[in-house]
Amino acid sequence: MYSLVVEDEPVSQAILQGILEPFGPCDLASSGVEGVAMLQKALSQDKRYDLVCLDIQMPDMDGLETLKIFRKIEQEKGIQRFGQVKVFMVTSLYNRQSLETAFYQGDCDEYIEKPIDPNDLMERLQKYKLIGRT
Repeated sequence: MYSLVVEDEPVSQAILQGILEPFGPCDLASSGVEGVAMLQKALSQDKRYDLVCLDIQMPDMDGLETLKIFRKIEQEKGIQRFGQVKVFMVTSLYNRQSLETAFYQGDCDEYIEKPIDPNDLMERLQKYKLIGRT
């Protein structure tokens, strides 16, 4: 599994990386702008992320705007919905309106609440067949 964590909080970055890295490479971005650049770079090298964990609240560009740009880039590259990267939104505050917006637009696949529960994340990775049963 090739994953990208877009998270401005270093502790959450480290936790997510620690959970995901045993299953394959895990890139880190500290902002939405950096995450967009990393997605573009990967696609330009004919690589695709399997998973993006994307923080909803970031200072430069929030997760919803970042996600819209991700999906636009994929669309421009001809990547259809079934082939798009799985996106798990990460939130420290249960922000129902933001999550509903992300789901309503069909752009995100799941959400994870902070503090991150490793067992919950593993179940979601299994649900989407990103990892096998552990």
